[in-house]
Amino acid sequence: MPPLTAADADTLAQSFRDMAQTTSDFLHAQWANLDPNDRQQVHDNVFDLLLRSDDLEALAGVLDLDSASTSAAQLTAATQQASQFLEKVADLKKAVSLVAAGLSLATAIVSKDPKAIVASLKTFQGLLTPTK
Repeated sequence: MPPLTAADADTLAQSFRDMAQTTSDFLHAQWANLDPNDRQQVHDNVFDLLLRSDDLEALAGVLDLDSASTSAAQLTAATQQASQFLEKVADLKKAVSLVAAGLSLATAIVSKDPKAIVASLKTFQGLLTPTK
């Protein structure tokens, strides 16, 4: 099997979400015909399908990051540089902007949005670049 791409993982994630929806529809349509154990099992399966879909979305984000050549090492280096900068900063406005950019970067990472991560990292690093 060829390597999975970010687009493949995205497509699979959507397929599993669709399957979860169809399974949920089945559960509700057949509620009266299922015994309590079967209902619970189908319900648990819907939940598990949604979790796997989320896992695939996360994988798509990682694959996007790999293709964008942004690594955890770059993110860590930028945040360490920011900490060092904040220890010595004289320009309070720039410091506040840096903290806000750091928060935006953290939010982008948590949301697993590769485009937002790359954009936030560029903004973050731009604030760390000395101006002349």
